[in-house]
Amino acid sequence: MTFRGENKSLWIERIARYSVYLVLLVPLLSSDKLFFPYSSTKGYVIMALVEIAVVATLWLLVVRPQRRISWDPISIALTAFVGILELASIFGVDPTFSFWASIDRITGGLMWLHILALYFIVRILFQTKEDWVKLFTVSVGVGLITAGIHLAQLAGIEFSVGSNGGSTLGNSSFFAAYILFQIAFAAWIWLEGADKRMRTYGAVSMFALIGTLLSISTHASIIAFFGALVLVLGVWLWGSAKEKVSRGGIGLLIVMVVTFFSIVGLAFVPDSVVQNTFTDFSTSSRFVVWDMAVQAIKDRPFLGWGLENFQYVSLEYYNPCLGTDICGQEMWYDRAHNKLLDVGVEAGIIGLLSYLAVFVVTLLALGKMVVSARHSRVAGRSLRGTAAIAVGILAAYFVQNLTVLDISVTMMLWVLTLAWISSVGSWGKKPESSKRPTWIVPPALLVSFFLPVILSSFVIHPVRANAALMNVVHAKTYDERLTNLPIALDGSPEGEDLRRVFLANDTARNIWATDPEGLSALEEPVNYEIDLLVASLLDTMENSPNYLRAPLAIALLAQARGRLYDVEQFALAEQVLLDAIELNPVHPKPYWALASVYLEQGKVDEALELLDEVRTFAPDLDGSHYKYVMGVMFLQNDDILSQVANDALADHPGILADLQRLLSNNIEQNKVQILYQFHL
Repeated sequence: MTFRGENKSLWIERIARYSVYLVLLVPLLSSDKLFFPYSSTKGYVIMALVEIAVVATLWLLVVRPQRRISWDPISIALTAFVGILELASIFGVDPTFSFWASIDRITGGLMWLHILALYFIVRILFQTKEDWVKLFTVSVGVGLITAGIHLAQLAGIEFSVGSNGGSTLGNSSFFAAYILFQIAFAAWIWLEGADKRMRTYGAVSMFALIGTLLSISTHASIIAFFGALVLVLGVWLWGSAKEKVSRGGIGLLIVMVVTFFSIVGLAFVPDSVVQNTFTDFSTSSRFVVWDMAVQAIKDRPFLGWGLENFQYVSLEYYNPCLGTDICGQEMWYDRAHNKLLDVGVEAGIIGLLSYLAVFVVTLLALGKMVVSARHSRVAGRSLRGTAAIAVGILAAYFVQNLTVLDISVTMMLWVLTLAWISSVGSWGKKPESSKRPTWIVPPALLVSFFLPVILSSFVIHPVRANAALMNVVHAKTYDERLTNLPIALDGSPEGEDLRRVFLANDTARNIWATDPEGLSALEEPVNYEIDLLVASLLDTMENSPNYLRAPLAIALLAQARGRLYDVEQFALAEQVLLDAIELNPVHPKPYWALASVYLEQGKVDEALELLDEVRTFAPDLDGSHYKYVMGVMFLQNDDILSQVANDALADHPGILADLQRLLSNNIEQNKVQILYQFHL
């Protein structure tokens, strides 16, 4: 019986371990069969593998209860943080969206539950130094593959994966953050490898990854890396048994901390050297968006707005400066691009403090490790090296996240690092008890029974809906398009709002670009498709009243339908846009869209009044003046048009080329194309 029991525990543990190893391969995955192929592919696979690993790990604890772990401060702090995120989402402005998240991010409450589960799975499965060397060896190997793809692309070799300087992660900032973790893991293998071959692997990998990092066009990660190197040195010196050397390390750490807070403070001082340098490297829109985030935190200070809800904040506190040369060209934001502000917006001050508490608790644990290193001749070098590397990667990750956003892969590596640090104290210790806990069997049975439902709801249905969207876009026949459309619109709550808006805009773009005579024969299927799209968008508006993209998409569809089939549809377009303007009084988009609807109906004066209002509250926005000239074209008065165009050019010379192309158009022949431009 003992032999059979050991075999049972062996294959259960293999399933759990291999699931974790496969999670580490996720950064290599992308699929052009899915919308947002880089982020969505990785997110779905992470969740599927974690769900399988949860079941296997629970049964492992049933068979081998000695694998249990005790609650330590890091585990408690991380669990509290995730719990507060979930609580904030329940009481946030859009709980459903907070849980499922958008199709392009997949970092909502559902993903955070999986990330927390992964932390405990790894803690239970990897309890020795040898375990962690193996785990990091796999992770670094994957990192080297992504680095090779990146370097090959720099050399002009084309791959079917990778873009924007981000190798298989699709974005240079995300890729740089990923490489930072791999550098730390490789450095630790160099320090703790069991033999010369393994240590050589760690050293060579580390230098190769450092070279890769320096070739990535992102300043934040490189600055974070060099700052982390100084911290690593400071911690290493602090852990020395020699008093003078140790004091020198402490002094260096103090200097680094003071320097960090000084730089962060100066970044918010107008026209300071730090702020001007940051603006040169990044964009001044960051400070505008950060100010919006601060306002949002002040208005909901305790538990914030809920996960993933910065898109509502960006509308609630919209600054008309956005979209201008002064504040960057982007008008849509779903993140503050600063982790601290993002957490503050999503979970309030309580959530932000809990997030910082994870770092504080972890650093305290590392500090104890350094103190132990000073008094241990045998393990001193290993402990202070581990502590130094851990402090370095946590600091680099923290600093990097002050200017970018988190993705599922970096969230995964962060908790992996926390689990590694948490496990160090238990290396070499025997389990306290091998008695099976009474509570473990029911959840193991329950999760096993519902695993098909969990996989279906959280992975299979979202993947199917995501893939259906791409099938609609690339459909070769109308029947194929209409077969996939209902699945894409309503196949899963995950990302459905963005899927609906994207498909509505795709359909509208096709209709606007097609000759009306060609659409006359397709009146029935086109109307059926529009009915499905509008119904889904109205459902989105009911659940998320200020999801501005939805009324804009409805208006685009209704305007085209009004022109082709039913003039009463103009009323629908007008109503949703008037409601949108009431909710977003200083956002140009609904004004421009409504102006197009008015111009379509010959209401030129009403349209020009709207366009002039945008010029009033967004005077620095090139588009507000350009679109006003577009509206004046419909007066068909050359003298007035010439005067307005010259006035616009006097203050906004940057629109010259666009204005020349616009004025070369014949208003009668190109009316539809010009009306469509108001929606862009």
